[in-house]
Amino acid sequence: MVRWTDGTLTLYPDVDDSGTHQEITLLPPNAAWTNVIDMTVGNFSANGWPDDLVALFPDGQLTMYPDSGSKGLGAPVALVA
Repeated sequence: MVRWTDGTLTLYPDVDDSGTHQEITLLPPNAAWTNVIDMTVGNFSANGWPDDLVALFPDGQLTMYPDSGSKGLGAPVALVA
């Protein structure tokens, strides 16, 4: 996943040695995401897939978006409010 300077969030599934094969916009330009401090993806929920996004916002809020993918971000779960 890539967060662009305008707050757009883009998913590039199945990246391999041949490059990127598809680009999926998960969020259109979004002011709330322009200042995200850090984010990571991985397997943090029970479904066994590395499809969970965790984002740290400037106000200290840490939020997980489990089961994110081509259909969009998962429902937000506040880890630290």
